Amino acid sequence: MATNDFLPFGTGAGANVVSQAVWAALATRANGFQNGVADPQPVNKAIRQAAFVAAMIGQFTADYGGDALDNGDLPTFEAHFKAALAAWIASGSSPIDLSSYVLRAGDTMTGLFSAPAGFKTASRTLTTATTLTTADFGKFVSLSSGSTFTTTFPTPVSNGSGAFTVFNNSVVAQTVSTPAGAFLGPGASSGTTESIPAGSVYRYVSDGSNWIRSVATNAPNALPKLSFIQTTQTWTRAAGATKAFVIAHGPGGAGGGEPAGAPTTAGGSGGGGGGWAMSLLDISSTASSLVTIPSGGVGVSGSTGGDGAGNTSFGTLVVAGPGSGGRTGSGGNSIPGGLPGTGITGQILGKGSPGGTNFWESPDIGANGGDGLFGGGGRGGCDDGGSFPAVAGVMGGGGGGSDSADATAGAGANGGDGWCLVWEF
Repeated sequence: MATNDFLPFGTGAGANVVSQAVWAALATRANGFQNGVADPQPVNKAIRQAAFVAAMIGQFTADYGGDALDNGDLPTFEAHFKAALAAWIASGSSPIDLSSYVLRAGDTMTGLFSAPAGFKTASRTLTTATTLTTADFGKFVSLSSGSTFTTTFPTPVSNGSGAFTVFNNSVVAQTVSTPAGAFLGPGASSGTTESIPAGSVYRYVSDGSNWIRSVATNAPNALPKLSFIQTTQTWTRAAGATKAFVIAHGPGGAGGGEPAGAPTTAGGSGGGGGGWAMSLLDISSTASSLVTIPSGGVGVSGSTGGDGAGNTSFGTLVVAGPGSGGRTGSGGNSIPGGLPGTGITGQILGKGSPGGTNFWESPDIGANGGDGLFGGGGRGGCDDGGSFPAVAGVMGGGGGGSDSADATAGAGANGGDGWCLVWEF
């Protein structure tokens, strides 16, 4: 055990000192005794006061920092006193409330402060669903995970100045809930659950019945980002983005082919345009999503054109169907175009245009493909008086129907591939 040489003086029962009232009123206290024989009682009082404080500092230093020696070595005594003060705070004995201090982004957290800390730890780092208790009042709570989970607060009770400071140190939004009352305050949910966006810091205090959101520091939103996706891939949310406007557009059907055997055959009808779907999505809890982009239907020589190759989808939230292929037939019969695709899942759903209808005539020509949301239907072909092949659809439009030389079968043009547009902000 460390040694303390600074001992109290005159602290025994019946010590020969003046009372505090006499000491406070003593005229010689301001300038001290000038000459003659001093009264021992006020002298002892002065010595006791100085020794009392020195003894307390010495004992505190010895208890927490090292020896307090009366040897004239002031630098060592000072170093031991500083060590004692730091050790006392680190021991958790400090009555100072440090719960509202938060690290700057990127700093290392040891308790509430980066090392060397020396401060009482009053924090919790949560990675899975957790229920906090009243013992956690005043703590800094960090939510750190790549997936969502729920942190449950205790029942709201009056808790003085204690508060929960919650930092969502995750890449996705996290949820807090309360078993009673609601989350109130500017911008709060007014319900029993509340979402904290990634990178945001919320502070909650209780009024005895509810949790009041007193501070909300939100992460800055990302600049708007526009992605036009034309191949199947995994979309990844831009940093800071919380919303996305998504359009999914299905592929178009191929145009119908014309069989060999003119002049009794007719040009193929047009392929149907793909359907479309739109939605405004909350993506604060969505880190990524699979975007599926099917190809347009493929033309078949002398036969019905192929349908679009499946649904275009943004995860399961926005889905649009394909257009059907155009048909083929003989002279004298009407040849209807391919059916349009339809929107399947989303807030706003729409159809493409049907492929153009064809019938035998002289000169015979292929019908145009149906348009998608932004047009894109291909022109039908014509082989009379020159060679003008059918044109493929684009942007989910249907392919044009074929018209070939009388003795030769022809294939309709391919439909346009599906696509997806994602605008994040």
